[in-house]
Amino acid sequence: MGKKKAKTRPEIPKEPDLSPAMQALLEEAYTLFKCELHFPLTLCTCPVCLSEENLRALQTIPVRELSEALIYEYLNAVVNKSDDDYQIRHFLPRILEMIAHYIEIRVDDSLNLDRCHFESDSWKPQELDFMRRFSRQFILDTINFRPSQADGVAVYLVMFDLAGLETSHLLDKSLWLEEADPIKALLALDEIYYYYTKDYARFNYIFSDNPAFNQQMTDWLNSRELAQGFFPILENVLLSEEEITTTEDCRLEQLYQIFESRIEV
Repeated sequence: MGKKKAKTRPEIPKEPDLSPAMQALLEEAYTLFKCELHFPLTLCTCPVCLSEENLRALQTIPVRELSEALIYEYLNAVVNKSDDDYQIRHFLPRILEMIAHYIEIRVDDSLNLDRCHFESDSWKPQELDFMRRFSRQFILDTINFRPSQADGVAVYLVMFDLAGLETSHLLDKSLWLEEADPIKALLALDEIYYYYTKDYARFNYIFSDNPAFNQQMTDWLNSRELAQGFFPILENVLLSEEEITTTEDCRLEQLYQIFESRIEV
């Protein structure tokens, strides 16, 4: 089971703390997914799910102004799947904005987009292309700028898989070894091995229930190409005076031995 962190519930900051690329993507989302709710939301209003008052708020408040609490209740309420494809489009830009700010909107971050079902043929090619670009930028930004309240990169990789997206572009060599900060990418990768695998070999996360994705992650983590790409970075970190904790140093030493054995095969 992967590591779970204590969560805070911050509001979206008034001044953006996002990369320019992510800010542009979020503005694009508000245009691309713009759709009005012309009929009542079909959400459960039992005491556990959603109050009638909050249901009315979801239907009347402009999507850009919806609070974290309302989005949290919307995503965790029982819904009729046949009605959800249209409803989720209306809320998706605000959901993506909260994800980009690492705000807690589900009981686990990996479940943030599981209502989207991007594998469905109800999504247009340009919408899926946008999600491909958003997911890649989000993973890149998480590697480079992850704040303290965020989960590990592995959790967000699972999030995009559970959303129904194809995820191989999130494991691209160009992303991890060329665009991302090399040391931060190495530490993010080390975290995946340490917290989200069994014996540094098989990917494992409690909410990741897609065998094909789990195997994809396992194959990537065990690939010779990945070891070869990160080995020189890892070697330089261990030989340098880079400030890392004793715990990280021990983990990186272990990862060094694993990468070395895979390269020599």
